[in-house]
Amino acid sequence: MTYHPRPERWPQVSLKSFFVLVTLLCVFLGWLGMQVKWIQDRNHFLIEELNGDERGGRTVVSDIGRKKSPWQLRIIECFTGDDFAVYEIMCHSDDPPELIRRAKALFPEAQVTND
Repeated sequence: MTYHPRPERWPQVSLKSFFVLVTLLCVFLGWLGMQVKWIQDRNHFLIEELNGDERGGRTVVSDIGRKKSPWQLRIIECFTGDDFAVYEIMCHSDDPPELIRRAKALFPEAQVTND
């Protein structure tokens, strides 16, 4: 009996198939990274930008039954168990338009209003 340090036959994958698999893996990981970044941006916006001024915080309504978060975030919710849906963000009437535009971009499911 002879000693074989590795299997007799290694699985064979062509270079073309290997590049396709690596490309698909990179695309998936890039997409996943973008979704995690979106969640971090949303959390930072809610904590720092909406509640971080001297006039007091704005009102953020998060009701699980009323609105669903975007489908990309619902995929992440399946694994984390968190609910990322925001129903309404009520801003101050003198908030800059940039803040309101950013709120609408980060929370497409929410209704952004000015008091």
